[in-house]
Amino acid sequence: MLRTNHEEYDIIVSLGGSCSAAAQLKHRGKRPYSLPLDWALMTDDRPIRAIPDLFVTKFHNFCTHENMSEFEQAGDEYGTKKYHLEDSLTGYRLIHHFTALPTDEAAYNAQRDILMRRVDRLYKKMQSAKRALFVLNTAFPYDPTLLLPVLTTLNKVFANTDIEIVAMQFSSTENKVLELQNGKIKINLIARPLDIVYDNQLTAPEWCWMDVIRISGVPLPEKARKKLFIKWAYKIWHTLGKYLESHGAGCANMRFYRFKHYQ
Repeated sequence: MLRTNHEEYDIIVSLGGSCSAAAQLKHRGKRPYSLPLDWALMTDDRPIRAIPDLFVTKFHNFCTHENMSEFEQAGDEYGTKKYHLEDSLTGYRLIHHFTALPTDEAAYNAQRDILMRRVDRLYKKMQSAKRALFVLNTAFPYDPTLLLPVLTTLNKVFANTDIEIVAMQFSSTENKVLELQNGKIKINLIARPLDIVYDNQLTAPEWCWMDVIRISGVPLPEKARKKLFIKWAYKIWHTLGKYLESHGAGCANMRFYRFKHYQ
């Protein structure tokens, strides 16, 4: 079972890979603000190799208009046309960010500024963070040692912060947890393929390790709080009914079996 080294962090940062990591953090109340790689996609390991340079340069050339090209037809997102673009410098793909093509330089750069504000937020938050967790998830296998230079670079750039990395690697050949660098890097190998719809839900069991961690000073959002309340209310109700029934109280219906359908 995957476990992090601590239960509380000052910041949790998604390194992208697919939308699932950021979505899980959001739904579970661990994403109080947006960061630059939240919704950035990977289709191979090239972005992982580019991460060290990104952080050293403070994302200086990330998604500049001259490095961006359309890799597939634009998609509709809640009634808004979003262009599917790839950054040739890093290999990251961004499909949820831009409503303008790089050829429309002024409009494109105005939207890129949003990403750069998220970069500034990340570095500002990291200045005061004593403990940080970075999360990466991919839909393809890769050499786990690629994460070693990532951790080394993050430790140099954020020298005053205790940093850990958790990587979720779907479509692996086996189910297994790997540990590198004395447990500072944990890689959760998952044999089943990544399913974006399923993995963005609170029902995805591979992401349950997030439930025991929290961000210091950040309360659970109302949506996550309600889900947890229902979950624990059912657990208490069922346990109480089972206890009373086992002690001859004749209260089998106290367990209210159908309640589980409303969790």
